[in-house]
Amino acid sequence: MQLFRLIRCEFIKHFSWKKTVIIFLVLIVSCFGLMKMESFFGSNRSYTSPISIEEFDDAYQKANKALEEETNFVNVGVAEVFSRLEKPYRDTIQLLGNGSTESCWQQDALFSLSSALTRLVILEQVQAYRNDASFLEEVSSLPSENAHYELYYGTVASYTNQLKEAVSLSLTEFSRDFTYYHEYVDLVTKALEENAYYLYIEAVYQTNLYYATVFDTEINEDTLAIYQMIIDEKIMDDSNYRVVNAHQYLEEINREIEAPTLEEYHQSSNQASYENVKTYYRTLNEDFDAKEQILHYAIQHDLKHDLYYPSNYESLYSYQTAKNFMNQGLHLIVVVIFIVAITHAGITSREHDSGTVKLLLSKPVKRSKILLSKFLYLIIETFILWLIASLILFVLVGISYGFGELFTPKLLFIGGEVREIPYFLWYLGNMMVGMIPACFFLSLILFLSSITLSTALTASVTSILTLFSIMIWVLVSNFGFTFLKIFCYTPIPYLDYWMVAYHSEYYLESCMLTGLYEPFGLMISLIFILILYFLTVFIYTKRDIKN
Repeated sequence: MQLFRLIRCEFIKHFSWKKTVIIFLVLIVSCFGLMKMESFFGSNRSYTSPISIEEFDDAYQKANKALEEETNFVNVGVAEVFSRLEKPYRDTIQLLGNGSTESCWQQDALFSLSSALTRLVILEQVQAYRNDASFLEEVSSLPSENAHYELYYGTVASYTNQLKEAVSLSLTEFSRDFTYYHEYVDLVTKALEENAYYLYIEAVYQTNLYYATVFDTEINEDTLAIYQMIIDEKIMDDSNYRVVNAHQYLEEINREIEAPTLEEYHQSSNQASYENVKTYYRTLNEDFDAKEQILHYAIQHDLKHDLYYPSNYESLYSYQTAKNFMNQGLHLIVVVIFIVAITHAGITSREHDSGTVKLLLSKPVKRSKILLSKFLYLIIETFILWLIASLILFVLVGISYGFGELFTPKLLFIGGEVREIPYFLWYLGNMMVGMIPACFFLSLILFLSSITLSTALTASVTSILTLFSIMIWVLVSNFGFTFLKIFCYTPIPYLDYWMVAYHSEYYLESCMLTGLYEPFGLMISLIFILILYFLTVFIYTKRDIKN
């Protein structure tokens, strides 16, 4: 009971409405900042380049002018391709250029349409003139170099060689190709006209079957099943989360990065040991496998996930859920520790400055118990502030992106299977784990304040280390400051434990240099906490109280 009273006294001593309001405002600003950072660095969909109808018109006119210089079967065919491409190109570029859609698939469709239509026009020429001896003679005399015409967002290329190759097709091959390309061009054109993503996927589906037949290859059943789902459900937009899950899953299937051989390792400039390099690649592949399993589960159960895909991952479509923004609340421990370092740097030293320490020590209370109450008070207040910051973020995220997603389960790959965990239970669990390295900084505050009796020194050292902690992984992995890896053997870089928990690329690359993977950060933090706390108690209890 005495300990609880001492902790209660600490709350009373350090509470003021002015300080509370300021801290609350700082937390609100921090939450807004985190949301903006997630929006900027997170999984945002964007076009690879701007779309301009003026640029298309300019390219179209230049191409037509080039075609007018001479007349032959190639030029006549290319002109036919251009004339049939003009409307779908113009319509689609206008659609994308005025921002009326967030989809990206139309650009891919334009590329594929120009290629497929080139092939179809060639087949139509061959069909029309197959029995014309002069046509066959002219084709055989054509030079081997390819006729190559650029069209904005597409190319009419390899026309000459394709024409010569098409003439040599057997009747069966010609019929097969003519039927496929005719259906493909019709489907893609219709998909662009109706802005219907599932029609484009239907064309892609047919392409898979066509190539499997032509080249006698196996069909990826996962791919076809996903395409069939999009077609059956008539999904109009590729930003639909089910489509995004599907594309991400197809990218993750059997994705594996092989570690370099010993010979390749010796030829590289890698500063890590070979064993550390192999461990790094094994960890990456385990992460790939976990993502693949989570994505497969999300597809099967029609769920959204909150896996992190950076915006520069161009091979993937991506989306963000409210959980992606809420997850950023686990980074708020850095802000909270910074606040505590500034506001509680004098947790012991101010007792001496004001002289209240004499009154406190006149009571029948051991100094060790006083220090323990101060340490527990710091832990409790830190957790409460972190919880309040998370609640603020929860409200802001819910208002901006919807509360519903925050009450859906978190998907985790545990023990070889995907499990649905209540999101807030998972979030709270990560807070509990993240408090362990945070407690090191709290023990450092108590240690410096009790040993040096200097509020300014305590505030300076702990706040600087707090800010430095979030930079160490980046400095070690990105800039090659390998001399900083010595800090990885201390609790300092583990303050923002969320970077460790979700395997930040900076963290993993630093681990390759050090060989230190989780839960090393937690263990070293516990050791340092105990050492600092007992040093604090030992030195402070031996101190003579002179003021």
